[in-house]
Amino acid sequence: MAGAGAIIAAAGAISMAVPIVSALAPQAPLPSPARVAAQDVRLDKPSVPVRIQVPAAGIDLPVVSSERTVRGNQGGYPLCDVAQYWTIYDLPGAPGTTWIYAHAQPGMFLPLFTISEATGGEGLLGKIVELQTRDGRLLRYRITEVRERAYNRSIAQAGRPSQHRLILQTSTGPPGTIPKLQVAARLVGAQEATEAAPKAEPRACWQPRPRATPRTGGPDAASTAEPVATVDAEPVDTMTLVLGSGAVLLGATFIAVYVVRR
Repeated sequence: MAGAGAIIAAAGAISMAVPIVSALAPQAPLPSPARVAAQDVRLDKPSVPVRIQVPAAGIDLPVVSSERTVRGNQGGYPLCDVAQYWTIYDLPGAPGTTWIYAHAQPGMFLPLFTISEATGGEGLLGKIVELQTRDGRLLRYRITEVRERAYNRSIAQAGRPSQHRLILQTSTGPPGTIPKLQVAARLVGAQEATEAAPKAEPRACWQPRPRATPRTGGPDAASTAEPVATVDAEPVDTMTLVLGSGAVLLGATFIAVYVVRR
């Protein structure tokens, strides 16, 4: 397995390498849609996701809508103690792309970050993700791609319309960090769920940005002064990144010219 680099550039002035790991671990090949659909569980009807599990990473979270609000939380800021499905994408259970995100904090998506950091993303490849829906189905996906530092949502455009795809996202640094960890997975099986999903009890996560103090426990861990979590509800698009970087580049150039002329 080897990582590849996707290059983002604007007018040849700015380029950034985005680490991508996409080779499958040596396991059985992904089943075709026909094999998956041959089971007794319907795969042509979308349903709201209510639970997500990554057994190998110890992740087990209730799932709520990206539009869910909690008193004290800044509008659009991800909640704590839950994962959230992004409503601009497809619901699972039918062909399409489902996008689920959560903070990189203990009890949430922190294991995705720690495993990726320790293995260059390869430790997540081949792992099974289980997504339970409100209508009682348990959908199983296998991770096929890891983008350790993603600057846009192009990962959601990589699949075919006929595929069932799942994107997981979490943060990679403190508040204001642009790149996100993104993981893509494809459906490999489905069955009826055998247990009820845990009750979702989301809490407000937004806090004022902390002072510069040491942190432990991951990129979203609380500082010793002020708790904070950092996953943005909406990833930064490429153009936003390019324009922001371009402004910094132009500003630095202006300062350099000014100093020389003095």
